[in-house]
Amino acid sequence: MRTLAEVQTGDQVVVYQVAGSEKAVATLSNLGIVSGAPISVEKVSRMQQTVEIVVAGHRRMLKFPTASLIQLYDAEPAPAPEPAPAPAPAPEPAPFAPPPVTFGATPAAPAAPQGGPGRG
Repeated sequence: MRTLAEVQTGDQVVVYQVAGSEKAVATLSNLGIVSGAPISVEKVSRMQQTVEIVVAGHRRMLKFPTASLIQLYDAEPAPAPEPAPAPAPAPEPAPFAPPPVTFGATPAAPAAPQGGPGRG
């Protein structure tokens, strides 16, 4: 079992248990670091001996001595999403067929109305 002081940047882990004094456990509990809480490791600074994490939607920074009190196990990787089905191909447009053109012909004039009811 590893501790939060031993993680790498980008690790996704889950809190197994928090060790230490009652005061330390209560303080970490107030920060959202409790058994079963998922933690995302944002940054590990070995020079400054700090670990920057995101827990319960909040960004936290802990020193290595405090981080070593938090025992972890690796988070189970999320199942890969299934690829989306390929979209159906678009239907082929109907081929363009221009209307027939006749040269030299004049268009037919509309027929004149014949005498009908009301025309006298």
